[in-house]
Amino acid sequence: MKAEGTLAYGASDLRGDAKLEFLDAQTISKDFVFSNRSFDAQSTSFAVKKDPTSDWAFKLWDANGYVDFDKQYGEFTLNGGTQYMEFTMNKYITWMDHAEWNIPVKTIEVSHESGQLSRMVGTARRLDSLEFMAMSAKFALEPSLLEAFEVPEIDVADSRIFPDSGYVAIDPNAYMRELTNARLTANRYLKYHNFYNGTFKIDTRHKYSGSADYEYLDKDGTAWPLFFEEIKVDTSETTIGLAKVKKEDEFYLSPFFGYYGKVRLRAPERLMTYDGHLLIQHTCENLETDWFKFESEIDPNDIVVDLPEDNPTTRGDDIYNGIYLAPDSTSIYTGFLNNDASKVDKELISATGVLFYDETLNSYIITTRRKLRDESIPDNYVSFNNRDCIMTGKGKISLAQNTGRVEVESYGVAVHDLRNDELQVDVTMTWNFLFSEDLMNAFAMEINAESGLAASSLDGEGYNIAMQNIITDKEDRQEYFADIANYGAPEEVPKPLRRTIVFTDITLLWSEERSSFVSDGNLGIGNFGEAQVNKSVEGIMEIMPRRRSDELFLYLEPTRDYFFFQYRRNIMQFYSTNEEITAMVLLVEADDRALDAEGGKPRYAYNQTSRGRVSLFLRRHDRE
Repeated sequence: MKAEGTLAYGASDLRGDAKLEFLDAQTISKDFVFSNRSFDAQSTSFAVKKDPTSDWAFKLWDANGYVDFDKQYGEFTLNGGTQYMEFTMNKYITWMDHAEWNIPVKTIEVSHESGQLSRMVGTARRLDSLEFMAMSAKFALEPSLLEAFEVPEIDVADSRIFPDSGYVAIDPNAYMRELTNARLTANRYLKYHNFYNGTFKIDTRHKYSGSADYEYLDKDGTAWPLFFEEIKVDTSETTIGLAKVKKEDEFYLSPFFGYYGKVRLRAPERLMTYDGHLLIQHTCENLETDWFKFESEIDPNDIVVDLPEDNPTTRGDDIYNGIYLAPDSTSIYTGFLNNDASKVDKELISATGVLFYDETLNSYIITTRRKLRDESIPDNYVSFNNRDCIMTGKGKISLAQNTGRVEVESYGVAVHDLRNDELQVDVTMTWNFLFSEDLMNAFAMEINAESGLAASSLDGEGYNIAMQNIITDKEDRQEYFADIANYGAPEEVPKPLRRTIVFTDITLLWSEERSSFVSDGNLGIGNFGEAQVNKSVEGIMEIMPRRRSDELFLYLEPTRDYFFFQYRRNIMQFYSTNEEITAMVLLVEADDRALDAEGGKPRYAYNQTSRGRVSLFLRRHDRE
């Protein structure tokens, strides 16, 4: 021991005001009391280093201290509540107030006499005052290792890390060792995301990084493990994370959606973003589905997936959700979340926007977000029932697509039963083409004069869908339906409905044998131009999709007389057993029965046909 200062001998003790240097330690006090191989002081400073050539590793000030050389032990308790101890080599300070020095093993154990948690703060500038609470700590002079115990948590950036067993180890210059098997809450304010089995490196009060496991809980409470290989803090001190799910992991967002790809997390956001591939679940033999690429936020309790937008310049990477006609094979097929459609296939109905599963309907649904908010929005809707293997489309249905100067629009419900490959379409349809207005009025008068005809249906789902698309003004549409409810029909045909022929309710079936759509049951006639009818009429409608131009056939038999229309190759032909009506066609000048080709549209004309052509049509449908 080396002493520097003054000694005072008393009757019963030896006192001193001195600096003592011994065993790589130093104490300074004005009130040392020396005994045989021990000393104590009411107020002393204490410092110690690992060897004579090293810098001080541990310091404290104003402590009630005691050192016993026989026991090779020292004990120090701070006198003031605002005092701290300093681990100078490791660049940390603590507000614990009690230290026990084990001289031979070169360790110092610190704690708070009250048994409470105490602050530990990093003093290295790069740490920016990183701190945490601990119940106790142990400092080994060799190899300058500071260990903290019962550390409940460490707040870093926006998050909170929970060390395994509360253990934290700090090397010289305040380098905290990697935390293993730790938990993480991100962020610590909203607490949306919790990780476990984590490995984290804390660099500063504002920065950390690592990896950890995460439990994705689906709607049913089933836990699906995710490994976030990258968890870090961005420039705004927000925790972000990235997980990568492999196809062979067999990961499911829900029982209805398989997934592989990237999962991105931002701590302030409850929902994570999924950038990868999705696969729906079904056992329907006649439907092929593909993993499809998407990027969307996912709510496990209400999965609504944003579908990718179609690329107008390509078709191979698009996904198809609808009912299609393959003209080469004259077959109907359903495409649902696959990319197997051909460029030459005709789309009868499709939808895009968002995808979700409705458990009450046992169906996957695709439509737009605005349609979900407001059912009156005239956007298409398709559903695939994966239990019964039925595809349903609601909205605009393109039954006749290449009809030249005859404008055909169809709205309603198409149902494709994949088990027996049958397609039924319930629609409201309009045909708009050049034709004699006098003839249209004559048709209406003839039908309206027949008192035995039932009224056509104006309250079906197909008709409602059609009116959403045709009468686009919501107030006008509401007024129109109010007139129907109160009076059976409005006084005048609304302007948007003033088309050559409006069919209110028709059921069409796809006939693979005929390669055409053929009506089943009566045809509801709403109006001919401005002339209202609203009658259910016996008849046949046939629509033949063809590669170059579709063909239309209409046979109406409201009374003993019938009306027949045939549209092929841009010529509309008409015949009726009512000779007066048939003769009215020829009363119209030829030029007034034709439209010249213009603007890429073909020439059009209408004229009479023969009874023989009607007979051919009826025989084809077993009606004659």
